[in-house]
Formats: sequence, C-alpha cells, structure tokens
Amino acid sequence: MDEKNREMLKGDFKDQLKYWDFNKDIREYSNLQKWMIYNSYDYLDADVVIKENKELLGWAKYNYFDCIFSFKTYFGLLCKLFSQKEKTESEIRNMQPDKNYGIYNILKKEDVIDVIKKRSPNDCEEWADRLEKAINEFTYNTHTVGNYMPCPDGEYGIKKGLPMTVYNDRLELLYASDKTKPEWKKWIEKELELDSFKISPIIESEKLKRLKLQNNRRLNPNSILDFIVWMEEANRIIKCRTEELLSSP
Repeated sequence: MDEKNREMLKGDFKDQLKYWDFNKDIREYSNLQKWMIYNSYDYLDADVVIKENKELLGWAKYNYFDCIFSFKTYFGLLCKLFSQKEKTESEIRNMQPDKNYGIYNILKKEDVIDVIKKRSPNDCEEWADRLEKAINEFTYNTHTVGNYMPCPDGEYGIKKGLPMTVYNDRLELLYASDKTKPEWKKWIEKELELDSFKISPIIESEKLKRLKLQNNRRLNPNSILDFIVWMEEANRIIKCRTEELLSSP
C-alpha cells in the first residue's frame, strides 16, 4: 500500500464524503459536530470508503462490513441517561463551525459530575474531563479503518446492532453469547486463528466486558465510570488496529 492510500484510509472517512446539500466545509467543524452533521443525512454512508478500497486491505473477497464500535448507539445511551433530547436536522446543519464544540455543549457538565460523584467523589472532575476527551476521540475514530472488519453475512451487522439484545452492538458480547449463531462464532474463530482482522484484543479485553447495560438497553448511572473506560479502551483498540491494518505492504 502506498503512502497516499495509507493516509486516506487512516483519516476520518466523513471528510471524504459528498454532502450534496450542505454548502460548508465539513473539515472546519469539531469531531462531534462533524459526526452530528453526517448522522443527519440518511443518504450518507461512510462505509463506502471501505467498500471501495477493500482490495488495499486484503479484504477483496468480502462483501459485508461492520463498524465494530458504534458511536451512535453509545452516544444515544449517554444522552438518554441525562434526558437530553436530540437536536433537529435544521439545528444541526445550521451550527457554526467550532473546533472546541464537544459533549458539554450538549450535556451540562455539572449534571455529569453529579452522577460521577456518587461513584468517585474525589476525582469526579477528572472523570468528567476523561469523558469529554474520549467522546471527542471516538467521534473521529468511529469512521476510520481501525473500526471496521468484514463480517460473515448481511444479517450479522443488523442483528448485532438491534436494540434490546444481549449484544448491545458489541463484538465482544456477540462472541461470548450462547445465543449467537454457531456459524458466526465459527467464522470469527477462524479469523481469530488467522489474525487477519486484528480482533483478538476486542474479544479478550476485560475493560470492554466490564460495561453492563440495564436490561440490555439502558446505561445505568452506576456504570458511568465503566462507560468512560469502555470508550477509552475502544479508542485505544481502534487506533492500534488502524496502525496494524495499514502497516501491511
């Protein structure tokens, strides 16, 4: 893989899309703003960058791809925890570019600190800052090559991402569940053995497994620290996978 293609796949795929009816430069916005704008358009699909360049990654034989860690799912859970309503499409698309725009432009930091304080009263400010940093990184990382993998069929990504399932849109839970289709487990085990997708750190991570949702669908206030650690670990794994996947000749 030449340096030009490596840099293209290393970056945020959202920067490479055509926003037909959005007449501003998406690159001028913060990572979170950029994700919100992207998410407000039904016709946009960052996965197309992977599909158009799968040969470069040695994934030419695969037809289906999955975003491993879903920012949309877990950002939604965080907003619901604090009863934050989503902005309308009009509000999002009329935002002014602000590189400093982050989670505390949406949630009240003092509300987040109040929840964290019940679990960690002595360093709640530090945890709140870690959440802000983790979300800023995740909104960028979510559409980079390190957050993608081929998947066995078209049903896999749909079932993994369904609400109110034991998978919670998470590969590590899907692999561990006794409700997962046996053929999916065999497919994943084969790829783990070959180490072709660099997914063993996800399957084996205790930091990821520690996060539990309430009734498989809600973020429990008591799990806020596990949520922050989960997101930090997801960011770390995505960045490592990006480097490993793009280090091949």
